[in-house]
Amino acid sequence: MSAEVLLAGGYAFVLVLAGTAFERMASHAERDAFDSEPSGLRAGRRTPRSARDDPSFAHLHAARFHRGLALILCVCAVYILVIVAARHPAPAPLAVLAGAALLPGWLAFRIVPRLFGKGVSREHAPRPGR
Repeated sequence: MSAEVLLAGGYAFVLVLAGTAFERMASHAERDAFDSEPSGLRAGRRTPRSARDDPSFAHLHAARFHRGLALILCVCAVYILVIVAARHPAPAPLAVLAGAALLPGWLAFRIVPRLFGKGVSREHAPRPGR
C-alpha cells in the first residue's frame, strides 16, 4: 500500500472532521435563530421593517454559510480521493479509498437537503438532544 493512498485517506478524514464541525456550527446558529425572542413583541420595541432587521435573519444566513463550507470540504475530500484512485488502480488501494469516500458522502448526504431545501421551520429546527 502506497503512502500516498494512506495520506489521501487521512487528509480526507481531516476534511470531513472540519466539515462536521462546520455542520455543528450551522445547527447551533439555526437553534439560536429559533430560540431568540422575536423582535417587536416587547413593549417599547419597534417591529422590524424588513427581514434584514430581524436578528434571526443573520443566524439563518450564518447557518447556510457554514453548511456551504462543509459541503465544499466534502467535495474537496472526494476530489482528492478520486485523483489518488486514478493514480493507484490496484484493488487494495481502491478498497481503502472507497472506504474513505464513504465519510464525505455521508456528510454531504446530511448537508445537501438542509442547504438547498426550502428552509427550516420551527418544527424541524435542531434541538439539543436530537
